[in-house]
Amino acid sequence: MLYANKVGLGIMADFVEVPWEPWRFALAGFWQYVRQRFWQGDPVAECLVRNYVEQLGIKLDENVIEGKIRVSGSAEIHFHVLGGLSNVLQKLYSPANSNFEEHAPRERT
Repeated sequence: MLYANKVGLGIMADFVEVPWEPWRFALAGFWQYVRQRFWQGDPVAECLVRNYVEQLGIKLDENVIEGKIRVSGSAEIHFHVLGGLSNVLQKLYSPANSNFEEHAPRERT
């Protein structure tokens, strides 16, 4: 299936010069599609989820490490579909991830 039969994915793939934020669109099945790719280690899905986390302003700090951070609204639903906020952050920013130092957003002191 070309672009998994998702028009939005096709548009994003064809117009790569545009910095798309696909979470702003109501694409049916989008987060399920991303979830599958993200947990398989797809670098595009990881980049998309990382950009989403950063746009929400979630920083890697003690609150994240201790699981005290909460999101609401559509973000809560998105992270639920992705497998939970703490699981997503652990996958993205754990030291076991080879991109940890390069991509982990840090609080500035």
